[in-house]
Amino acid sequence: MTNVDDADTTHLRRLMVPVLVDVHGTAWATAVFDVTLRHRDHVLVAEAPPHGLSMDVEKTVRATAAGLAQGSGAGPLTVHFLADPRTGEVRFQKKEAGLPAESTLAETLTGLDLASLQHHLAHGGSLSGEPPEPRGHAFQICLSARDPEAGFAPRPGLVEVLRLAAGPGLCAEAAVEEGTAPAEADPLLVRLTAGARNRTEALARLQNGLARTTVVLRGGATDKAFLTEILDRPEISHAGAEAGWVDRLVERGEHLSPRGLRGALVAAALAAYDAELDQAKAGFYGAAQRGRPEVSKEVGRTLELRLRGHLYAFRVHRLDPALYRLDVDGT
Repeated sequence: MTNVDDADTTHLRRLMVPVLVDVHGTAWATAVFDVTLRHRDHVLVAEAPPHGLSMDVEKTVRATAAGLAQGSGAGPLTVHFLADPRTGEVRFQKKEAGLPAESTLAETLTGLDLASLQHHLAHGGSLSGEPPEPRGHAFQICLSARDPEAGFAPRPGLVEVLRLAAGPGLCAEAAVEEGTAPAEADPLLVRLTAGARNRTEALARLQNGLARTTVVLRGGATDKAFLTEILDRPEISHAGAEAGWVDRLVERGEHLSPRGLRGALVAAALAAYDAELDQAKAGFYGAAQRGRPEVSKEVGRTLELRLRGHLYAFRVHRLDPALYRLDVDGT
């Protein structure tokens, strides 16, 4: 492996390896991530192990990362590489202190608790034996308060509804709570990781998890429809996306489909309805405990949501726990 200048990255894939080092210099390289798919410098989809990287090459990358981390002092470290898909060459790029934000990928594949290990090492603990071998496949995306219709500018707002997906192989890490607002400097809302036995199953699990994750912002916007569209494209399912693919997609205006937008809008309306219904139930039970229960005469709920500059008024009725009727008036 050779060093590479940062400017020579046009056709290369970006890899990173989280490494833990103890006071004796023992280094555990946990897994290899592919973080090529990004818009500008914002990672959109992270994947481990990198598709198309042979098992032997992946092991060599981890071994190289562990060797580079030795002598850097105890603690966490991230080693970056660039892979050339044309030649199969993998080149060292840089190393930096700390673990990457995508570290849950390594935990999903290895079962390690990296936070606990960091605490262990910080108090003089050591690493014994070899690290667990990564097994299966994992993807990660970040749902953010960014507006794809406005150049992905931060659009934070008050979090009125936060519904996280749960299930086998899914890990949803919320960066906000209901009643709070994300910071404009870091508009992250939810980091969603999905792991499974193979790439196809992991991607399907991620798509399903994103569909069942809902964040409604008052006065803000999210990039859920954009992420839904990206994950549904054949370039992702067939692993044909290259560096710069997302940027070119955005430049051509192909990054949002009407289907994805409509789906996100309906999901937001239903989630907002459920949240208001929960509040109404809590108010009813509270009043009942005081001996004065009150039932609203209103049937259904009217909600207003904005999309692409248009205001949509939804009239939502829940017919049974899993069946809704929506009437919509767009202006």
